[in-house]
Amino acid sequence: MLDMNGLTGAIAQRVEPLLTEESRGMMASAHREGDPDFLIYMGLQYALLDDVMIPMDILDALAQKLDEPSFTPGMIPESRKWLAENRARTERLGA
Repeated sequence: MLDMNGLTGAIAQRVEPLLTEESRGMMASAHREGDPDFLIYMGLQYALLDDVMIPMDILDALAQKLDEPSFTPGMIPESRKWLAENRARTERLGA
């Protein structure tokens, strides 16, 4: 399972390059601020908007991160919803 550094690195290396330029630009603010919760929140959302599949190992790590008490509470409901939608798409596409 990916730790937090591995998780944010995996998002940056395996998800962000597939996003649109606009989405990558929006996610840059999370990188600048060093806010991993915001990076996760935006990554889940922009993957859906840009029709980018998040690999299952990253989705599994994201699910665990959302269960941690330290994750920003206000971001949890939408993040869980987007995680479920991303997971369904990844499972449907067989990746």
